Amino acid sequence: MELLAKAPPYGAGSEYFHDYLEQGRAAVTDRRSFTRIERLGREAELRYLRQTRYATFGHEPLVAFFLLRENELRNLRLLFAAKLAGLADEETQDLVAYVE
Repeated sequence: MELLAKAPPYGAGSEYFHDYLEQGRAAVTDRRSFTRIERLGREAELRYLRQTRYATFGHEPLVAFFLLRENELRNLRLLFAAKLAGLADEETQDLVAYVE
């Protein structure tokens, strides 16, 4: 885990990437499920996309809008599938990626 967290392109000592790997590893070992690591990865992508709102000229805001819209649709599809499958509330909450 330490070597992977220090590997390019994230750079040496990337604390966020190390935390992402550690939480994902713990979720896979405890629950035997990749849902938490998938959500954490999507939230990292959303955090990056939120920075594009400061670009006033260019295509970045339009791309960010499209990708944020796709994320909302993905959240709705996952919630619908979780309800049909009868997942517990805690597992269902792990599916939703949201960043403020």
